[in-house]
Amino acid sequence: MQNGNKSALSQKITLSPIAQINFTLTKNTSNKTSQTFQSSLKNKSDEKLACLMFDKKKILITGGTGSFGTKMVRTLLSSHSPNKIIVYSRDELKQSVMLANLTNEFGKETIEEKLRFFIGDVRDGDRLLLAMDNVDIVIHAAALKQVPAAEY
Repeated sequence: MQNGNKSALSQKITLSPIAQINFTLTKNTSNKTSQTFQSSLKNKSDEKLACLMFDKKKILITGGTGSFGTKMVRTLLSSHSPNKIIVYSRDELKQSVMLANLTNEFGKETIEEKLRFFIGDVRDGDRLLLAMDNVDIVIHAAALKQVPAAEY
């Protein structure tokens, strides 16, 4: 969606019948990016139910090193109690940088216990199935950056 000197990409993610996240990524003409997350949870009991959804679960996030995936990992680590988070992405450098940042933020012990990185491409079905072994929840956030490259 174009808006004057800004372009925005919006995505609505339904987590459960009571939980929904609206994610907006905005890029202005100087190529600076800002992110906005909004939750549909109206009260504390809704928040508690949404939190329980991720507790003691093994969660796979495709595109986990992207802007949404990174924010989701931070949210899961800070506000929930998952057994394991698997970050699935194609970019080894971004995984390395993300690991360093999250280790500084949450501590080495927490990261070693809760987080695993997995190199792979969602177009490789066999590799994706391997990453999904014993996973309870998949958050699909992988995307190609250039829309024309994805069209055929």
